[in-house]
Amino acid sequence: MMNASLNAILASSLEQMEHMVLITDSKGIIVYANTSLCNLYGYTKEALIGTDSNLFSADLLPQEYVESIRITLSEGKSWTGELINRTRTGALRWEKTTITPIETTNGAILYIAVKEDISFAKQKEEKKKITGNLYESIVELMPLMVLRFNEKGVLSFVNKSYAAFYGKGKDELIGHSIYDLIDKNKAKKAKADFAKLTHEAPIRDVVHIITNAKGDARWIRWIDRLLYADETGSKEYQSVGLDVTEVKQAEIQLQIAQEKYSTTLNRMSDMILLLNKDLTIILSNESAKKWSKTALGTTDIEGKYLHNVIPSMPNWITKMLRKAFVTGETYVLEDSQQISGLSYSFDLKIIPVVANKIVESIILEVRDVTEIKETQQALAKRGRRLQTIIQSSAVGIGLLDTNAKYIFVNKQYEAMTGYSREELLGKNVMNITHPDDVETSRTYLKQLLNREINEYHIEKRYIKKQGDAFWIDLHVSPILDENNKIVEVIGIITDISDRKKLQAEQFEKEQALLQLNSTKDKFFSIIAHDLKGPFNAILGFTELLKESVEAENTQNSKNYVENLDLCATRTYNLLDQLLTWSRANSGRLPYKPELVNLKNEVDLALVLMQEVARAKKVTIVNMVDKYTQTMADTEMLATILRNIISNAIKYSFPEGRINIGTTTQNISEGYVGVYIQDFGVGMEQETISTLFKTGKSRTQLGTANELGTGLGLIIVEEFVKAHGGKIDISSQQGTGSTFTFTLQTP
Repeated sequence: MMNASLNAILASSLEQMEHMVLITDSKGIIVYANTSLCNLYGYTKEALIGTDSNLFSADLLPQEYVESIRITLSEGKSWTGELINRTRTGALRWEKTTITPIETTNGAILYIAVKEDISFAKQKEEKKKITGNLYESIVELMPLMVLRFNEKGVLSFVNKSYAAFYGKGKDELIGHSIYDLIDKNKAKKAKADFAKLTHEAPIRDVVHIITNAKGDARWIRWIDRLLYADETGSKEYQSVGLDVTEVKQAEIQLQIAQEKYSTTLNRMSDMILLLNKDLTIILSNESAKKWSKTALGTTDIEGKYLHNVIPSMPNWITKMLRKAFVTGETYVLEDSQQISGLSYSFDLKIIPVVANKIVESIILEVRDVTEIKETQQALAKRGRRLQTIIQSSAVGIGLLDTNAKYIFVNKQYEAMTGYSREELLGKNVMNITHPDDVETSRTYLKQLLNREINEYHIEKRYIKKQGDAFWIDLHVSPILDENNKIVEVIGIITDISDRKKLQAEQFEKEQALLQLNSTKDKFFSIIAHDLKGPFNAILGFTELLKESVEAENTQNSKNYVENLDLCATRTYNLLDQLLTWSRANSGRLPYKPELVNLKNEVDLALVLMQEVARAKKVTIVNMVDKYTQTMADTEMLATILRNIISNAIKYSFPEGRINIGTTTQNISEGYVGVYIQDFGVGMEQETISTLFKTGKSRTQLGTANELGTGLGLIIVEEFVKAHGGKIDISSQQGTGSTFTFTLQTP
C-alpha cells in the first residue's frame, strides 16, 4: 500500500514539473514522458510510449560528442550537457539535459533524462554573438584606431588600424597594457586622465603626438569614453583615434604663412591699406604708417576716412574703389601728382577681398614709381640705341630661353635662316639644326646650362626654311640674372658656307693629288720593276737565240723563240693594262654606254680566253640568258670580263670549272648582277681587303705558277664604278671565289 501511494506521489510530481522528464530502457525505447515534454515536442504520451528515443534526434551534434555520452552512461555515471533536438513540427530546440542510469529491482537498466529548454537563452546568445561580430566587422573596416581596455590599461580588443600603427599583430597586443606602448611619464598622466572619466562626464577629446612603428611622430585625436564602472572598481574604456597629422601640419603651415605674410606686409616699401565699404581704413602696414607720420604727423590712421588721410587723392580713384566693391574686379591704375613743385608717379592696385561671393573689403596698394619711371625712360632710350646696333649688325644674333626656344632674333639672323622673326619665336633651335649636328649641339648647350662650361664655340649646320643646309660659326654665352642664375642664352652666328666649300674643295684636291701620287708611284714602280724584268728576259733570250742560230742548233733555237714569244706576249699584256689604267686615271677613256646583249659580250670575252683555259683544261660555262640586255660601254665591259675571267682561270685547279651567270638577289632595283665563280684556291679576308688598292694589292702565283701585275682588278673597279655599279667578292680558301659586279638594266 505504501509503495503504491509513493509511486502515485512520484508520478504526480513528475507530471507537475516544469522540467521535461523522459525515461527509456537500455535499448532507448521510451517508457515514460511527462506532460512538459509532450507539450514542448507536440506528441501525446500514447504516441511516445514504446517509441525509439531517436525520434527527437536532429542529427546536428558531432559524432564524437554523442559517443562521449554513450561511454559515460555505459560506465554507470550521470551525464550533464547540452543537446539539440527536433519537435514534431521540425523546429529545433536546445536542452540542458542530465541523464542518469538506474538499475531496477529486477536488474534492468533504465535511463532517466531531466531536460530544461534553453532555446531562448541560446538564441539570445547567438544574437549577441552575431551583433558582436557585426560590430567588430564594422570597426575593422573603419580607418580609425579602436581599442578597449580595463582600468589597468590591459587591452581586450584592438582593430587592425591600431595594430598596424604599432606594426604588431592583434594577438601581440590583446592582454597587454596600453601603457607599455607610450613613454612612462606620459603613461602616468594618461592613467590619471582616464580615472577622471565618470558616468556624469564619460567622454573626453584630446590630441597626443605618438610615434608609430616606422618611427614617425603622428598627431592623433583620441575620443576616450568610459563604457562602464561597477561598485568593485572594475572599469572598461573605449578609445577611438583619428590621425590628424596632416591637419595639424596644415594649421602650423597656415600659422607660419600668416606670420610670414604679416612680416612681408610690414617689410614692403609699398603703402598697403585695407578699406571697408565706406572707405574707412581698417588695416595699414608700416610703410603706410611711415608715410602718414611724414605727411600727417601721426601713425594713427586706422579707423579714419581715406580722404582725410590722403586729401590729394583724385575723385576718379575714389570712384574706382567704389566700383570694385560692385564688380569684384581688380584694377591697376597710374597717377601723377605735383607735390611741393616736384612731379611724382604712382602705381595703384585695387584688389577686392571676396568672401561668399561678396566683396567685404578692398586692398589699396600704392607704390611710388617716380625713380622707376625715370630709370625706364633712360633704359628705353639706351635700349633703342642698342636695338639699332643689334639690328644693323652683320652677324646673326639670337636669344634663347633655358628650353632652347627663340625669344629674339635680329634681321641678319632672319636673312641667314630664311625664317621671319615671327616664325622663329617660340621655335626650338634644334628644329633648324642639321640632324647630324643635333646631338653635339644638345651636349654643349646642356653643359652650358649646367654651368659645366662658361661658353662654347663650334661650327655646325643649320637648315634654311627653303631646305638648304649651310655652315655657321656659332659662339654661345649665358645671360645671368642678379642671383647669378642663367635666364637666357645668346648665340652669335656667322655664315661660313663659302669657307667650308673651299675647305672641301681643297680636301678633294689633296685627296686627288695623293691618289695621283700613288698612281704615279705605282706606274713608275711597274715600269722600273715589272717591265724591266721582261725586257731583260727578252734580251737574254735574243742573245741565246743568236748564239744558237750561229751554232745551227735548231732545237735550242726553237725553244728560245717560244720563250721570246711568251715574254713578248706577257710584256704586251702588261703594257696594255698600264695604258688602259693610265687613260682611266687621266680621264682620257670616256664612258659610252649602249644597249648590249650580255650573253654575246661574255661569249666574245671567252673567245679571247679560250686558249688559256684549254691549256689548263678549265671548263667555262656561260649561263647568262640569251635575252638579258644591259646598258654598258662595250670596251670597258670587255676589259672587266677579261680581267676577272683571267683571274678565275689563273687560280682554278687543272680540269676545274668556271660559271658565269646573272642574279637579281640582293641587287638594287634597276641593276643586274653578273657573277664569275671559280672553285680554285680562294683567298683569305686580308688579301681581299687589298685587291682594289693601288700599291697595296697582293699578287700571288696561279695554280700553274702564272704571274700577275696587280693592276687588273684595280682597272675592273674603275670601270664598274664608271657604269654606276658595285663589285663584291666572296671567297674562302680552298673552295674558290665569286666576283659579282652590277650593270644597269635598260
